[in-house]
Amino acid sequence: MLLPYGSPITFATTGITVSGATALTSLAGLKDGRPGAITRLQWPSGAQTTSTAITIDTTWATPIVPRVAGLVNVRGLPAGLRVRIGWQQTEGGAFDYQQQDSILFDNQAGDRFAWDTWASGLNACYGVRIEVFNDDGDSGTPVTVEAQFDIGEVYAAPAVDLSPIGESESEFIAGETVLALSGQPYFSESPVRNRVPLQFLPVDAPEYPSVRGALWSLAISPALLVSPDGSAEFLMYGRAADIRSRRFLNGKHAISMSVEVLR
Repeated sequence: MLLPYGSPITFATTGITVSGATALTSLAGLKDGRPGAITRLQWPSGAQTTSTAITIDTTWATPIVPRVAGLVNVRGLPAGLRVRIGWQQTEGGAFDYQQQDSILFDNQAGDRFAWDTWASGLNACYGVRIEVFNDDGDSGTPVTVEAQFDIGEVYAAPAVDLSPIGESESEFIAGETVLALSGQPYFSESPVRNRVPLQFLPVDAPEYPSVRGALWSLAISPALLVSPDGSAEFLMYGRAADIRSRRFLNGKHAISMSVEVLR
């Protein structure tokens, strides 16, 4: 499983531009770490072909080694649209490093994403470009002229590899029991949250500082959890809680945590 962390789009002062589409609301919603705070856009006008596209460019000052990138909480665009993602290897240069094609798809919770993963060991990069084409893969152009659509978040990050232990089941939380000042317990309602417990196999000591940094990042900024084969099975976008680690005599560390899926 990939554990991406420290997205420069959320953490750093990031430049973000959109071309092709017209922004109807602030672009700040694309990088605030809250996928529910959407940015509304309008699809381009004119004759539509499978080459018609909208482009989102994001850049940052301190380079990262890329592993994961994509769009979170896409509404108003059909699943199956072709998506192309490329990285900016040289500051101010082209977004043509390690380009890969993907599609818009729905994860197991019904949220629409566009994302892809990259192998370890790539060169550090200063930005990412995400293009969404009016191309359903079968010569169709299903997006209508000037259609309005929403995007919750643009995401890009480095990652570490972890191996989960067994399978985890989601727990839906609608509130919690707390103590009043009088000492009496009462139930405090809250928005429904989907909490997913995860456990990971021991991590070698040399890798642990990176993993610890990733977990610390997860506690304060959203991250994706994705399966290493690129499937959507483990795809989540949320913040981690109850992070615990234990060091063994052989120097390895076991990690457990739960992830609250963001909406």
